[in-house]
Amino acid sequence: MTFEDPLFADYPDLLDVARRVAGERYGTAVYGFVADGGEAVQKEIAWTTAGLHG
Repeated sequence: MTFEDPLFADYPDLLDVARRVAGERYGTAVYGFVADGGEAVQKEIAWTTAGLHG
């Protein structure tokens, strides 16, 4: 839903990170976002893929 939701359309850095999460087994990234109240914040994400059912 991230790629279709209009909320994220103005955040190309976030969309790039979402593509990385979908395509890479693990990693870290930083992206900018505007929090509730209009404050610009920088977010950091780390992910890893876990196997399930083999």
